[in-house]
Amino acid sequence: MSHHHARTRASLTLAGVVCAALLGACASQAKVVTDGLTAAEIFQRAQDAVSHGDYAAGIAYYTVVPKNFPDDVDHVTWAAYEIGFLYHKMGKNSTAMTMMKDLLARYDTAGDTLPPGPKILAQKLIDRLSPAAAPAAAAEPADQSAPAQPPVDQGSASPAPSPAPAQPAGQ
Repeated sequence: MSHHHARTRASLTLAGVVCAALLGACASQAKVVTDGLTAAEIFQRAQDAVSHGDYAAGIAYYTVVPKNFPDDVDHVTWAAYEIGFLYHKMGKNSTAMTMMKDLLARYDTAGDTLPPGPKILAQKLIDRLSPAAAPAAAAEPADQSAPAQPPVDQGSASPAPSPAPAQPAGQ
């Protein structure tokens, strides 16, 4: 009887996992319904999805913004940055780099009419992802003391514990 009970319990647990997975898939598709939402509300939903690790849903939300609100320059520009950044978070750095470069190209055309934040952040991400920065970016935590060592190298008695954290904070 206890073997039967354990087997039934295992079956119910498996059924619960399958149902949860199916509901999760359905919920993910339902999350991107944006009819009647403002650009700000779509951003909030995108941020909620991202905070739960659903980067694909975040991208889906942000992609709706330029389609539904093409004249909302601020939200359209921030959406472009967020999409590129989410591709970076997903490990798709080539796509992220292309998107960030495309975003910066918009600034060459539209200039001061675009919000400054996405431009600054896009350039920082490009710098971090560029091949010249790749070795430093890959070992950034370990390298934070390395760049501080050459200037401090003459005074090796105090290697770099305090100068290393101060340097990134100043950037």
